[in-house]
Amino acid sequence: MKQIAVIVLSLLIVACGGTRSTDKLLAEVREKDQSVRQQMVALSKAIATDDSEELIDSLILSCELMDRVDKENMAIVDSLLQSGVPAGLTADSYSTIWIVIDHSTLEKQKQYLPIVEQMASKNLIDASDYVTLCDRVAMKRNRPQRYGTQSV
Repeated sequence: MKQIAVIVLSLLIVACGGTRSTDKLLAEVREKDQSVRQQMVALSKAIATDDSEELIDSLILSCELMDRVDKENMAIVDSLLQSGVPAGLTADSYSTIWIVIDHSTLEKQKQYLPIVEQMASKNLIDASDYVTLCDRVAMKRNRPQRYGTQSV
């Protein structure tokens, strides 16, 4: 229920505020995405030297939090892309859209791969972001990579 409320509120902010509000919303999305991942890295490093049950439990909880954050962020990006790629956003906002797609499920990655390609062709994101996602999707589907960006 909380996830739905966050998404509805986010959509209202975007609908009422234009690109500045969308940029602000995407900055918050990026902060949540990166914060939970930084927490996971720190816990993983700590476990390398101390594999206490408490640290392992914290890592498991962080994984669950990351999954929730990824789903909430993807719902926001889904709503932003319903009418295509929004115009007039900052470079960071377009990069955040790519990051959220990159951290989503294989189904969402496949769904948005053409949009990511379009964003790259318009220089809204780096071409390397597109080729990375292209190879990730191929690898997850047990198909050969086109660009060789992913290691096994």
